Amino acid sequence: MTINLARTPASLPRCIAGGLIGVSLAGAPSAAAAGSVQTFPPCGFDATTVIPPDISGLWMETLFLRDINDHGVAVGSVAILDNHIPCAWSADAGFWFIPKPAGAGTGQATRINNNGWMVVTWSIGGFMKAHVHKPDGLGGFTIFAIEPQGAVSWGLGINDHNEVVGFEKLSTGSGPPLGEGGFYWSEATGKVQIQPPGWVSARCHAIGNNGVIVGSVSQSLAMAETSVNLRGFMLNGGEVTIFEPPPPFTKSEAWAANATGLVGIHVIAQGIATAGAIYDIKTGSLDVWSPPPGVKGWGMRDLNDHGVAAGLMVMHGSPEVFPAIAKDGVVVNPNSLFNGPHLSDELTSIRNDGTVIGRCVTSGCAMIHKPLGAPGDLDCDGVVGPADLAALLGLWGSADPAADLDGDGVVGGEDLGILLSAWSVKP
Repeated sequence: MTINLARTPASLPRCIAGGLIGVSLAGAPSAAAAGSVQTFPPCGFDATTVIPPDISGLWMETLFLRDINDHGVAVGSVAILDNHIPCAWSADAGFWFIPKPAGAGTGQATRINNNGWMVVTWSIGGFMKAHVHKPDGLGGFTIFAIEPQGAVSWGLGINDHNEVVGFEKLSTGSGPPLGEGGFYWSEATGKVQIQPPGWVSARCHAIGNNGVIVGSVSQSLAMAETSVNLRGFMLNGGEVTIFEPPPPFTKSEAWAANATGLVGIHVIAQGIATAGAIYDIKTGSLDVWSPPPGVKGWGMRDLNDHGVAAGLMVMHGSPEVFPAIAKDGVVVNPNSLFNGPHLSDELTSIRNDGTVIGRCVTSGCAMIHKPLGAPGDLDCDGVVGPADLAALLGLWGSADPAADLDGDGVVGGEDLGILLSAWSVKP
């Protein structure tokens, strides 16, 4: 039976373990998702600095904002020493703490969708347990607990159909030790275990609005980059696909799935540069986006519907983490484009309008960066006019992402149409 998770959640079996397909990541380059009308890299970013509240009066609080929805509501946690308190922020409402379920202590909010549903993992009785916070229409939340088979569950992703994915510890304390298992959850089905056959552990990292679930599997009891035979996987229509990394890479993880059929993958090689990659479900092809010069490696953490990725990069000879945005194989450190008093490190989320969210490097704040520039403003002078038209025509037929406004992999008539529709120079 073929299962479309976004369409028929009631049909899900207790444990999804469909047929396995091995996919080599050395395939032909993928066509980028259509629909993007953003200049890449952006002309710059308008920065919003979010300062954590002084809760303790003694120690410096650190704010970790992990995700932001299209309505401008961001979620994450405030850390005091090693204790995290789930929180939310918006420009209109300011900063507020997310209501706790009964018996909860500390925790972390990881994702929020465009319906205002939040994925929060709380510490209850000394163990972490995933919860879903559903707005009740009265200013509060109905809270659902995702009960683990063992002692721990973590929620990692949610889509706009209010479907949640994550992972749980499978060992119950009796019998032989077991690994980790992925899960899917919806209000209609409750928790459904996802354990691709032949693997000891699985984690589900994200679920797209098309119902595609992505994550990682390994032969280790606990998942990490050092895990044995770490591989990214995809569950699409009840069928499991395992992503085999191309040499010199030896491991892979799948981190993101967008609504247009693209999967964001991180490929890993011990002691060698890591890289991001895009797998196209429609064509079965994959494009590995190599690190730019001077960068040891970079990793993808989120992918929007226009094929723009956000994540982190590490330079040669430095342990510092820098932000990364990427499109069509072009990977950029956007710190030079950020307009604000602070630089960012790892970016954890990117919206379809290109807004990214990250943590300040030198203080406990968080940064929200919204891109500047109109579609077609190729020279970033604030208007779309003759100079931009000349630049686009000069790149005609190329794959240059700066002029490939619709993201189809080639500069052509559609891009010209987008530029002319945004024309802002008056005769």
